[in-house]
Amino acid sequence: MNSLSKRLLSDDVPVEVAPFVEAVNEALKRLDAWAARQRRFTANAAHELRTPLAIMRARLENAKASPLKSELLGDASQLRSIVEEMLVAARLTEGQAPLDQRVDLSDAARQVVSDLLPLAIDRDQFVDLEYSGPVVTRGNRRAVDCVLTNLIDNALHAEPAKASVAVRLDEGGVIAIIDHGEGIAADDREMIFEPFWRKNEANPGSGLGLAIAKEIVDAHGGRIWVEDTPGGGATFKVSFPLHA
Repeated sequence: MNSLSKRLLSDDVPVEVAPFVEAVNEALKRLDAWAARQRRFTANAAHELRTPLAIMRARLENAKASPLKSELLGDASQLRSIVEEMLVAARLTEGQAPLDQRVDLSDAARQVVSDLLPLAIDRDQFVDLEYSGPVVTRGNRRAVDCVLTNLIDNALHAEPAKASVAVRLDEGGVIAIIDHGEGIAADDREMIFEPFWRKNEANPGSGLGLAIAKEIVDAHGGRIWVEDTPGGGATFKVSFPLHA
């Protein structure tokens, strides 16, 4: 999907093979145009969804405190995270978003944790952040924020009540988001990054968040994967290339 704009070379091919080469190139041309339309549709849909989601969240914040309000705010936060990821991923793919910004991962992690901490406290949870100093990469700050927001919010949904999600940033540019929930089976660890994949229909979510996060991380030349949390749970790790 990342090389649909390329074509088979048609110079010096035998006459018998030329029609086949032309047919393949025409098919690639149509696929490239279809993929571009899909990306534009995704970006437009995400843009249109931002306003009603913002209005819904504002109304929820002004509602009376209740367990339902806390749950709905959490759901609204997750929806907003996915919409923002869709929009950023589409812009990165179309070359409409810069990938050469100086991004301090420690500052990005601190800001995202600060934004999500009120939701965690409402759920009787906490987010523990640990880093030793600035860790700089090159990329798109908004895209990095979207990835971290998605992963930390997912961890909060998996985390039991009265417990803490841990966010650890090391000097090598690896961010670990650690929860103590049910964990992810080894057989599922590659599939969770596929679009629309869910273990079963009982699992919440659309199955899009992790797939979009991986697309964004790949665009930055990074890597995303999941490991076991010692004692139970899942640890998602994101690695970004360091910038001197």
